[in-house]
Amino acid sequence: MKISIVTINFNDSKGLQKTLESVAMQVVPDSVELEHIIVDGGSSDGSLDVIRDYEKQLSLSLRLSLKWLSERDKGIYDGMDKGIRMATGDYIVILNSADCLAAPDVIARMVQALDDETDILLGNIVNIYPGKKSTAPRKSLPTNPQPTVVSPTLLHFYHGTIPHDAALIRKSIYETYGYYDINMKICSDWKLFLQAMVLGANGVAPLAEGRVKHVDIDMVLFDMTGTSNQNTDKWQAEKRPVLEAMVPATILRDYDAYYNDICLMQRIHRHPLAFYLVRFIERVLFKLEKWFKK
Repeated sequence: MKISIVTINFNDSKGLQKTLESVAMQVVPDSVELEHIIVDGGSSDGSLDVIRDYEKQLSLSLRLSLKWLSERDKGIYDGMDKGIRMATGDYIVILNSADCLAAPDVIARMVQALDDETDILLGNIVNIYPGKKSTAPRKSLPTNPQPTVVSPTLLHFYHGTIPHDAALIRKSIYETYGYYDINMKICSDWKLFLQAMVLGANGVAPLAEGRVKHVDIDMVLFDMTGTSNQNTDKWQAEKRPVLEAMVPATILRDYDAYYNDICLMQRIHRHPLAFYLVRFIERVLFKLEKWFKK
C-alpha cells in the first residue's frame, strides 16, 4: 500500500521544518510505502532551503520518497489540488506546514486499521495553541483499535465539519466527487466532505454506510494559529452560499429555524433526568395552553 502525504507551504519555513521532521520520523512496515509531496507557493523566506535539505536527508530512504514544486498558486486549495494530482498513493493525507504527525508510528497504526471497505479513515486531531507544549496526550490504546462506522448527516455539516487534516482519504474520492474548490478560501474541505458523505456530487450518490470510519488514534497535532481558526465568522459566511446552492430551500428553512432547538434536545437526551424533567414541564404547559384556550 502507498500513502501520499501532501504538504502545502507558503513563507512558513519554521512550521515546514516541524512538519517535515514529523514525516521523516515515521516508521512503517515493509508493506507500506510513503510518498511526501510538498507544494510551495513561491516562498521567499528560506522554505526552499528547508525542502532541499529534506530532499538530501531522504535521498537514501527506501520507504519515503519526495516530490516537490515551488510556484505561485491561487491559494491553499489550489496548492492542495496540485499535490493531490501529483500523488500516486492509494490514500491521501493532507498535512500542511506547522501541523505534525503525532507520533512516529501513527501512519503505521492508521494503515493497520484500514480495510478494503474504508474510503475515509478519520483519526483524532490534537489542537495545539501558542505557548503550550506541542505533544499529543498519551493514551493506552490497543495496537489495532477497532474502527467504528461514522454516519454524518446534514445536521452535522449545517454548522460543523469533519477535519480533513486527521484523515486517510482514498484518492478516488477526489476523482469521483471533485477536488477542492479553489474559489473558496477557508472551507473547501467542508464542501468536499459534505458532497462525499451526505449530498453526493457529479451525479454520484454519497458514500454508502460503512465507507467512512473513525479510529481512536491521535493522528495530527494541529496548529490553531491557522487561517480557518482565526476567521470563524468568515468560515460560516463562506459556507452559506454552498448550502443555499446544494440544499433545497424548503429543507434549509427548517434547519435555519430548528437547528439550535435540535442541538439543545440532543444535549438534554444525554441526561435522562433532565430529559424527563423537560418532558414533564412541556406536557404541563401544553395542557395549560389547551385549558386556557377553552
